[in-house]
Amino acid sequence: MINGNIDELIRDAMVAKKTEKRDVLRLIKTEFLKFKTSKEGAGKEMDEETEFSILKKMVAQRKDAIDQYEKAGRGELAENEKKELDIISLYLPAVPTEEEVTACAKEAIAANPGANMGIIIKAVKAQLPMADGKSLAAIVRGLL
Repeated sequence: MINGNIDELIRDAMVAKKTEKRDVLRLIKTEFLKFKTSKEGAGKEMDEETEFSILKKMVAQRKDAIDQYEKAGRGELAENEKKELDIISLYLPAVPTEEEVTACAKEAIAANPGANMGIIIKAVKAQLPMADGKSLAAIVRGLL
């Protein structure tokens, strides 16, 4: 879990004089603190799944910002966002390949014959939480 040792990671980045990494880790810490003080996170212990969802949200924000900056011709800002994206991605588990998602979807379909698309997607997401939702839906739709 990142949340448990985020302060140590920030300190290590500071000692190594990695200012970009330090700044991104501070952003991650801020997002974790926002969750803890929000209504949905108040009084709850942050689990790994919550951390990953926060990090995935941050990745999506960076990707959107990169697209916007590139459309506006602001390459230097897009580069900064790409660097942040790379650092945030270090703390996320690996995204499964399309073949892994397809194999898992086939297993879920075989285990639940006659199930609808939503049930199959839930079963696959339970086994592969980092699978991209859009590509997963497309694969399941193709298999059904």
